[in-house]
Amino acid sequence: MIFLRLAPVVAAGLLILTSCNTRRPDRILIPAGFEGWAKIKFEVPNAPPLPVENGHWLIRLDANGHLQTSTMFQGGIAKDEYFYISDGRRAQLRRTESCQGGNIWGVSTGSDPISDHADTEWFFVGSQAKYRHQIDPGERIYIPCLDSGE
Repeated sequence: MIFLRLAPVVAAGLLILTSCNTRRPDRILIPAGFEGWAKIKFEVPNAPPLPVENGHWLIRLDANGHLQTSTMFQGGIAKDEYFYISDGRRAQLRRTESCQGGNIWGVSTGSDPISDHADTEWFFVGSQAKYRHQIDPGERIYIPCLDSGE
């Protein structure tokens, strides 16, 4: 009897979970020491497609933090991974919320006004203080961990 009462709730929950817009996650390799805005341009004619590594798109940024690929942009939810890479060794970088000590900030996608589809992704690599200086050079936004001297 309880099962019959819970069945519609369970079915609705499963439907919601399976209908989420998920995508293949990215594994982004960033040259060690790079700081600044990284940019990935998708759907670029004649650019190489992205390889796949263990179920992740493998994105290797150049020394300027850029990459162009012919692979189609995929929107949706995924747990992307970010790494500094040097001599083949990877050091994972953290994408966190404010005041949590991350290295990846401001992950965004943009639309090309000519093609009218989202085909560019960019993000900032560096400390929260450096990211803040990029988006708020006058330091008008209050960030407790930065404004308290911590």
